[in-house]
Parts: sequence; C-alpha cells; structure tokens
Amino acid sequence: MQDDFFIELIADIFNEYSIVENSLGTIYLKHFNQIRTTSNLSKKKIYVEAARKRGLSSEKDALDYLIKEDMWDLEKEQLIQDKTKFLENLKKSTSKILLPSQREKHKELIQFEEKNLRNISLERAELIGLTAEKHAEKKVNRDFFESIAYFDVDFKNPVLHNLEYDNRETERIINEVQDDFFNKFRDANISKAALSNAYSPYLSFSENPYEIYGKPLKDMSSFQLKLSSYGKTFLSIFKNTSKEIPENIAKDPELLIEFAEAQRNDKRAATKKSNENDGGSAIFGASSTDIQAIKTETEDAITLDQALKQSGGSMNMKDLMKMHGV
Repeated sequence: MQDDFFIELIADIFNEYSIVENSLGTIYLKHFNQIRTTSNLSKKKIYVEAARKRGLSSEKDALDYLIKEDMWDLEKEQLIQDKTKFLENLKKSTSKILLPSQREKHKELIQFEEKNLRNISLERAELIGLTAEKHAEKKVNRDFFESIAYFDVDFKNPVLHNLEYDNRETERIINEVQDDFFNKFRDANISKAALSNAYSPYLSFSENPYEIYGKPLKDMSSFQLKLSSYGKTFLSIFKNTSKEIPENIAKDPELLIEFAEAQRNDKRAATKKSNENDGGSAIFGASSTDIQAIKTETEDAITLDQALKQSGGSMNMKDLMKMHGV
C-alpha cells in the first residue's frame, strides 16, 4: 500500500502535476517552481496594507488590545516565545544525542512541547480573530490556488474562473484540496519517496538532476528540487558509510541521517582515543541495542551490566580503570 503511494507521488513529481477528484469535478494541480512561489508570497504585503486601509487591525494591534483589556497577558505571550525558542533548541540538539534510546525520549519531549505550543497558540488565535495578516493570507491562498488549479491537463481552464470562490461550500472544498495537496507533498513524504523502491533506479543519478529531469535547476519544480536534494543527501551517506546499514534504517530518512551522524561521532571519538591506550568502554545508561548502534568498528564496547556479570557481580576501582584501558 505504501509502495503504491510513493509510486504515485514520484509519478506526480515527474509529470509536474497531480489529479484530484471531488464534487467540483476533475482538477489538475500544476506543480509550481520557486519563482512562482516567491511571486505569490510577495503579494502578501500589498494585501496587508489594503486590508488595514479598509479598517482591519494588524495582528500586533489586535494583540495589544487584548492585553490592554486583560483578555490576554504578557506572561502567556512570553510563554509562546519561550516555548518556540525551546523547541528550536531541542530540534537542533537531537543529532548530538549519541544513544538511540535517549534520542527517542528526546523526540517524545519535542512532540509533547509541540502539542503544548499548538494549544496555547490556538487559544491566542481564536481571541485575536480576523486580522489584516489573516485576510492577506486568505487572498494569497486564493491567488496561489488560481495559479495551479485547472479543469484541463493543458492548464488553460482555471478552476476559479468558473466558480464563485466566496461561496462557503466551494471555499471549504478548495481549502480541503489545498490541505490534501500540501500534506501529500510534505517533506517527510518526499524524503521517504527518495528511499523507496520506486525511486531506486534514479537514486544513483541524484548528483546530476539534469540526467533525471532533462532540465536545469532553475526550471525544475519545487518538488523536483526537494526530491533531488534528498536523493543526493542519501546517496552520499550510502557511498561514504564505513558500516553496513540495516535495511530498516536504509528505508527511513530520519534513522538514516541519525546513522550518518553517529558515524561522524564515531570518527571523532576514534580520533580522540587514538593517542590513548586500547581498551573497552562502558557507556552508563546504554542498552544493548544502544551499544550495537554506536560502537565503532575498532571498539569492543560493553554495557556496565555486562561488565558486572563478567566480574561476578561487583567491580572495584581497579576493575573500572582496566575496563577503560587505564
């Protein structure tokens, strides 16, 4: 089932359009390039100014009013900023955590904090209501949809030229189409597609995207650029690894990148140890699975529990020093 999804995803990226069926009919969604994206987003500032002239408050003014009327407070606002910064730091530090088991706990913490941030941000958004920025966002989304959605594969019959966009039901369907479209082509799916069986014939050509798409980078769609970028990154890992990569890791973008990071950590650790005496090492808090994942090719790493069993259940300082090659 998952293979079918990636086959369709890659076919869409190669064809540069997607097809959706709904109550509006058959819609062809033309994939966009970076220039088109930048052009649409540049309109947002113009729309914000126009909305403010018509009387809509800016998000800042609306927030200041809520605080002034004691409907929102600075502590909650500071909490949003603190949590946002905290999450950024958590995500940056993930690759620096050596033990897989600890990385999993770290990711659980990230998910927990993301949920908390979403909840408090939603509370603020509901209080703020419609602002000039939100109105502009809606206008930009409409322009974007108009630029990619057609009733024909030749892209000559725009969907919005034949529909009343402000009709509530039509707007709901269009928003649903857009959400499904961007969810389908989110980075997590494209990165997995780059490691899928469907893309394997092209992976070895990832260092030269022209051989795959027959066009220069500037003419490629945003999704083609992403697929090529992920393919190039993963190909580099496969070519430069000094260890055999387990199959479950080789098919998982996140695990594969972590595996590559662990390899770099191994090399740094080996370089640091090169001038020290040989000897095994104990990693406190590490499980057997952790040990197998992080030990270097030249190191006979063991857990502390294993060392205790080998020594009859107890270890003195001399045993610990010997264990570390001292």
